[in-house]
This record gives sequence, C-alpha cells and structure tokens, in this order.
Amino acid sequence: MVITTMTEFRGSFTDLCNRVIYGNERIVVTKNDKPSFAIIPVRSKESLEQIERLLDRLLLEEALADVEKEGTVSMEEAKRQLGLQKP
Repeated sequence: MVITTMTEFRGSFTDLCNRVIYGNERIVVTKNDKPSFAIIPVRSKESLEQIERLLDRLLLEEALADVEKEGTVSMEEAKRQLGLQKP
C-alpha cells in the first residue's frame, strides 16, 4: 500500500493511477497527516461490495430470526413505546 500526501498525489496523479491499474496497488492519500481517501483497483472494489452484500444478508437473517423469536408489535404500540403517541 502506498501512502502519499495530497500535494504529492497531485504531482504524481498519472503515475499513481498506473500503479493502481497495472500494479494492483492501493493508494491512500493524506491531508493534514490524516488519511483522506483511497484509490483501489476495481477488483478490490468488487470484493468489498461482495463482502457488503454478504454482511447485509447475515444482518437480515439475524433480524428475521429475532422477529421469529420475539414477535412483532403494531405500529400504534411502537409509537406508544417510543413516546410518539399518547396512551
């Protein structure tokens, strides 16, 4: 992984992009000594999206299991419990 400053990034944009495209490197650009953004190969982006989809599926399955176990309440009851509606 390459870490570079915003100033260095501006001056080396084409070279750094080529390193991402052809070298499959990841570039982290800092501003004020803090990571600001990253440039990653498309393959890495696709992998991250696949992980997000899997995580979403796991969270959905967990939520559905909670509903099966705990049941549900009506909208009116939910509003009452949240203090959005008078008893």
